[in-house]
Amino acid sequence: MAQFIKGNYNALMWLQEELQQSLAHALYAMNSYIDGETDSAKSLSDCIGALYQVKGTLDMINMGGAAMLAEEMQQTAIA
Repeated sequence: MAQFIKGNYNALMWLQEELQQSLAHALYAMNSYIDGETDSAKSLSDCIGALYQVKGTLDMINMGGAAMLAEEMQQTAIA
């Protein structure tokens, strides 16, 4: 029988606001990069950094699926 590992949802509730802020920062940085409003390299680097932070946070609280999504978003921004 498959073993299911549950994420730490209590920790997620604690970190929800920080995760939302990091994702909002990543979105803003990506939009700035696309619109060419600021230094392109800095905007893209800010986006990648924010997504890295989100992935690391989700990894720490054992939210594997969400962490994989954040990693894919980060890899897409790097490419």
